[in-house]
This record gives sequence, structure tokens and C-alpha cells, in this order.
Amino acid sequence: MAENPIQMLSKPGNKEALLLWQRVLMENVRDDLPDLSQRQLVILLTITTQKGPHTVRGLAASMNIGKPAVVRAIDSLSRYKLAERMRDPKDRRNLHITPTINGVKMIADFSERVLQSLGEVA
Repeated sequence: MAENPIQMLSKPGNKEALLLWQRVLMENVRDDLPDLSQRQLVILLTITTQKGPHTVRGLAASMNIGKPAVVRAIDSLSRYKLAERMRDPKDRRNLHITPTINGVKMIADFSERVLQSLGEVA
């Protein structure tokens, strides 16, 4: 039988984890940062923190979602000037997805917020 959601929240650490997440998101809202979807945030985190090169095909495969969904997310990240498409100098048919300096700064700030909030929750 499936576990009751109320019981799930009462497990040790669950409430603290959610409080941490809420505090981090609240700081992002207060700073008037772009409202990224979870998909957009995962892509930005991936291209910022994991060794590339990153392609639409590779991101779609790693997230187990369709390429059109990844393209739409990258389009949004590009509009926010957080990511960009760069031609592969070795094969101009390929595009690599890279974070902009604004994207890297947003993830660095996000990381600082997580660490700060972790200290407040602990």
C-alpha cells in the first residue's frame, strides 16, 4: 500500500529539506530573477556544472525527455541570456549548448543561497 503523504512529510529530515528548498526559492523570487521552469533550471545546472560539450540530443537523453522540450527550454534560457548555442568548430553542423556569464553567475549565486540556507535550517 502506498505511504500516506502526511506520513512521508513526518519522516526525519523531510520537513527540513523542504524548508531549505523554500528558502532558496524565496531568495530567487526576492532578487527578481527569471522564473525558470524545473526543466530550464536542470539544463542550466547541467551545462554549468558538468563537463561538456552539451548538445540537445545529449541533454534530452540524460533527462529522458524529447528533444523538442529541450529546444524550448534552451530557447527560453537564451532569451534570458543565461545560455547560448555555439557552433562546433570541428563540425559546423553541430551546436553546443553553453552557459553565458550571466548563467554561470546565476548558478553560483544559487549555490551560495543553498549553502546559506543549509546553515539556517541545520
